[in-house]
Amino acid sequence: MLKFFRKIRRKLLGEGSLRKYLVYAFGEILLIVIGILIALQLNNWHEGRKGRKLVRQYNQSLLRDMKDDLESIQIRIENARIRILGVERLLNFIDQEDDYSEYKKREDLIRAGWLNFFSPTLSTYNDLINSGNIKLIKDDSLKLLINDYINHNNRILLYEEHDKKNVWDEYGRYYRKWIDGRMNSAYLNQDSSGVLFYPLDWEGILSDQDFKRRLTLVLETDYGQMARYDRIKKKIEFFISYSERAKN
Repeated sequence: MLKFFRKIRRKLLGEGSLRKYLVYAFGEILLIVIGILIALQLNNWHEGRKGRKLVRQYNQSLLRDMKDDLESIQIRIENARIRILGVERLLNFIDQEDDYSEYKKREDLIRAGWLNFFSPTLSTYNDLINSGNIKLIKDDSLKLLINDYINHNNRILLYEEHDKKNVWDEYGRYYRKWIDGRMNSAYLNQDSSGVLFYPLDWEGILSDQDFKRRLTLVLETDYGQMARYDRIKKKIEFFISYSERAKN
């Protein structure tokens, strides 16, 4: 192609026609400009296609993370519900309103101090932020949902750090003075005979009003945690519903 253009230039220069040569030169420049513009357009199209593909991958990853979080939060809500029922049974027993099996009483005593905090899956979100690819997501509503979810969980984390230090840790240290520490290990190892074998001072527990106060605080905190987790669950379900509608 270049050889062809050179022949034309030489022919026009040989003819000595300046006007024809200028027209030709202008046409050649125009062709070059058009070629550059086409190349740029093709490059932009290619980059746009890559960007759209990357956004789809991010959307799929966010949706997968949210579905994992939904499963995780449902487990924690159920665990909180079980703890609440156990603490209520234990408080009724302490108030001498109801008695029940020795094993269940010991189980409720141990489970009341279990920590079962929720931690969101942040791998895709962190990748979006750290890579700067968050700018690829043009759906402002989706970005608002992501930011709201992250900020909400950050606030929940502050509550849970407070509750861990001032409620569950305090309860865990306090109730252990009434039991043989090996009972906890037996329960964790699913050794029911060990749970029943090791000594536990129910008389001391029943006469200790501060223990009842701490257990009541655990119950109130469990209810608060369950309510917070229920709000997180609703946010996750809304995010999943929005993402699946947008995908279709």
